[in-house]
Amino acid sequence: MNKTAARILLALATAFSLVSGCQCDRHNPEKTGYNRVLILYSAGYNSLRDYLYEDIQDLKKGYAPGIRDSRAFLVVSHLSVRRGDYSTETSPQLIRVYSDKKKGVVLDTLKSYTGDLSDKSTMNIILSDIKRQFPSEHYGMVFSSHATGWMPVGYYNNPGSYEPSYSGGRKRSAPVSLPDGAYPYIEPELLPGEPLTKSLTLTNGTKTATEMEMTDFKNAIPMHLDYLLMDACLSGGIEVAYEFKDVCDQIGFSPAEILADGFNYKELAGHLLGSDKADTRAVVDDYYQYYAAKKDKNDRSATISLVDCKQLDGLASVCNTLFSKYASEIDGLNPSSVQRFYRYDKHWFYDLEDILVKAGISSAEHSSLSSALNSCILYKAATEEFLKSYGGFAIDTFCGMTMYLPCNGSTLLDNKYKALAWNKATGLVD
Repeated sequence: MNKTAARILLALATAFSLVSGCQCDRHNPEKTGYNRVLILYSAGYNSLRDYLYEDIQDLKKGYAPGIRDSRAFLVVSHLSVRRGDYSTETSPQLIRVYSDKKKGVVLDTLKSYTGDLSDKSTMNIILSDIKRQFPSEHYGMVFSSHATGWMPVGYYNNPGSYEPSYSGGRKRSAPVSLPDGAYPYIEPELLPGEPLTKSLTLTNGTKTATEMEMTDFKNAIPMHLDYLLMDACLSGGIEVAYEFKDVCDQIGFSPAEILADGFNYKELAGHLLGSDKADTRAVVDDYYQYYAAKKDKNDRSATISLVDCKQLDGLASVCNTLFSKYASEIDGLNPSSVQRFYRYDKHWFYDLEDILVKAGISSAEHSSLSSALNSCILYKAATEEFLKSYGGFAIDTFCGMTMYLPCNGSTLLDNKYKALAWNKATGLVD
């Protein structure tokens, strides 16, 4: 990851040389459609710039389909010239990754765009271009950037801007209006030695960074996805999974944060395009194994899950019954007794199953809940602890997804939560 500025600029100029106009179909003579299309949506116009740049360079070391192959690999990328330097504006790029017998793996820039990748209109325009120029019955997306799960834009890193009396605990104050559209993002300060994490989309412009609402992200996707793999922090909540259940068949994500190295991009396309069927399990397992093998205990921090979205309604049905029956017990929980997946005072992510277990559900009800979870969770893995030296936590139990705990939330968050598809299906917050 430690590259000199000169090398970065030279490689960037080579990899992202522009050609005018969209010529996305010029290598597709028959235009009969593609068997599978993989999209890497890499929003790195922010503090992750060098990491996401390196990820794209790693693609050259792995599998790529041929230019006339029935499979296509596309990258949507926006990077600053250098990390932390936004004095020179750059543009989002649509890039095709393909293999050439003489040149090896080629990154061919097809089109540049105006706007930010965190803007729902820009996202929809780019993905609609892909849908039109690379028609397929099977799309998959890997999303890589910062993220804060279902949280309202701007809230995670600066709750005090919404709730002036916020001090880290439960607040029942009068609700404050939430903003519409993109909202300024405040880059968190790190402690000395603290690893950078990928804590919905985010870009960082010349004046300010912005975030995009989860629902705007969902609504900007114009095609159905076979899978959505989130290489971004705190996305592994039931709220996110349920919001995207009609957009994708599978969703892979981390309930906790993700360290900046993220997924294994050398093997990414091989797993998702290199055989007859996309191996999403291999992608998430690669991620877990990489971090689980780290010698340093703080680097050895990872949570990851793969969810079958078609089974989520069954889980919602079970939870609806339990949330209603144990409403007072859930509201009276001691938050410190419940397995958490957040650091410091960002107390909005708790283990879904452990919430109900600590609320006192019966063994028969627990069995029903476990069965519903097992039907949804295709893969889950977690290290024994997560960044414990930096406000982290031990992981004693892990069901695969987190959930909001209303008794340790706020009136503002409750009101936001009521609009989520998960809450409409289950009535967690009334």
